[in-house]
Amino acid sequence: MLNNKNYTKVYRPRGDSIPSRYCFYDCIATYAGIVGRDFELCFLSSWEFKYINDPNKDISQNLLLSPDYLNDLKKHHGIIIQFFYEEKDNRSLLMNMLQKNLFIILKIDAYYIPWDLSYKKEHGPHYAIAVRIDPVSKKLIVTDPYYDQANVSFGVLDEAIEWIQGISIAECITSPNLNAAEALIDTIKKRFELVGGKNSFHMIEDFAHDIDDLMNHQFELHNSSLIDIRSDNLKYVLINIYERRQDFSVLLEFCFRTLKQVKSEAAKYFQDRILDIINRWNIIQLTYVKAVLSNNLALTENLKDKILFLAKAERLLTEELIDFFGIII
Repeated sequence: MLNNKNYTKVYRPRGDSIPSRYCFYDCIATYAGIVGRDFELCFLSSWEFKYINDPNKDISQNLLLSPDYLNDLKKHHGIIIQFFYEEKDNRSLLMNMLQKNLFIILKIDAYYIPWDLSYKKEHGPHYAIAVRIDPVSKKLIVTDPYYDQANVSFGVLDEAIEWIQGISIAECITSPNLNAAEALIDTIKKRFELVGGKNSFHMIEDFAHDIDDLMNHQFELHNSSLIDIRSDNLKYVLINIYERRQDFSVLLEFCFRTLKQVKSEAAKYFQDRILDIINRWNIIQLTYVKAVLSNNLALTENLKDKILFLAKAERLLTEELIDFFGIII
C-alpha cells in the first residue's frame, strides 16, 4: 500500500518531454520504488513497455515480444510486466484487486481528472494509481505521481468506475542475486541472445540511448567490472555510446581493454574499431604503445604498424621504452 507521499517520478531522458508517456511511467516508477527495485532500472526496462503498450505495434509480429522472450523476462529478470484488463465489470475487478493489496494502475478518461481540468487538452487517457476505497465516503482514493498528487479523492466509487477505461496490475519478478547494474546488463544481454546475432544490430542505437541516459544519471557502467563477464554484444552497445558522445579516448581505452576479454571471433571487430578511430582522429596514448610493444595483445600487423607509426611521430617511442621492450624500429 502507498503511504501519504510514497510515489516516484521517473527520470526524464534528455530532450524527451512528451506528457503522455510519463503519467504511465511515473506509476511504474512508483511501484518499483515500493518493491525495492531501482526505479531507473525499471525505466530502462520501459523499453519493453513502449512496445507492449503501443497500439500501433502488432505484438504477434514483434520478435522482441515473443512468448519465449516475455517468459524469460518473468523468470530471470527484475522486470515489471504490465497486464491490462478492460472488462465490463471493472467495479468487481477493482474491489478484488484492492482486497489483495495489489498495485493497481488505472487508465482514466482524460476528461475526469478533478485536480487538472486542462489535462484533456494535452493528450489522451491518463494513468494514476488506485490506493483504496474510503470506508466512510465510499470514494475511490488515488495517487497521481505525474501531478504530484498523493491520496486524493477521485469521486464516489460507482461514479469513478464510469471514468475508468482500463485496469492494470504491476508485477515485479525480482532476482535476489542481481543488483541494479547487474540486472541492467543481464537484461540487455538476454535481449541480444533472444533476437539473435545479426538481426539484433539495428537495435543497438535504441539500447545505447537508454543506457546512455542511465550512465549519465546514475551508473558508470564503463568502469564496472561487471562488463568483463558479460556478453560481447553489450560491448558493441557501449562502443556505440562512446562514438555518439565523441568520447574517443575512452572508446580507445575500452576497446583495448576489451580485446583481452572477447572471444576470438569478436576480436577483429574491436581491432577494426581501434584502427578506424586512430585513423580518423590520430589519437595515440602511451598506454596503447606499451600494449603493442609488450605483445600482450594479438593485434593485426596493420594495427601494430599504425600505432607504432603514430607513436614515433608523437615522440612516444623513447629510447628507454625501446630498450625495455627490446624492439627494433
